[in-house]
Amino acid sequence: MPLVSQAEFARLHNVSRKTITTWKKRGYLRLSGGQVDVEATNDALELVGRYRVVGVTHPSSPLPAGSSKGNGLPEMAGALSAMVDGCVSDASIVMLRHLPPAKVRPLVAELLASARRGAIEILDEDGIDPPPGLASWADHSVFSSTVPTEDEWTEAAQLAKARVPL
Repeated sequence: MPLVSQAEFARLHNVSRKTITTWKKRGYLRLSGGQVDVEATNDALELVGRYRVVGVTHPSSPLPAGSSKGNGLPEMAGALSAMVDGCVSDASIVMLRHLPPAKVRPLVAELLASARRGAIEILDEDGIDPPPGLASWADHSVFSSTVPTEDEWTEAAQLAKARVPL
């Protein structure tokens, strides 16, 4: 478990210190003696849909680090993926505050599919080609992964119950 300062974690993820402060306030940072536990924090960020902003320190990065900016995606694709996943994650937490999980899951699946279609349309309209070996952005793992896993649902339910500010 590598431990780094908050400033170093911000550099690893190519985000501002303000973003790190926001993540800390929301409980996403996993700290040990004031240092950020990189692996645990990356896992926590991934659970709430914030992870794909970077991907450089997580083994499940969709493309090799260094093949492009940040998480291996062209900047626009990475930003769209992060926005879609973050919005859907936030929406699921808000909905879970008011509705039972059985009603929320199909709504989240529909919202995620719709938002991903919109992101793919933007990439296509802007003429941003998918990575080599993929016929379409729709085939890329950041736009085709399944609806949240059981662990992600559990985390979202915990955040909803705790009334974590979004």
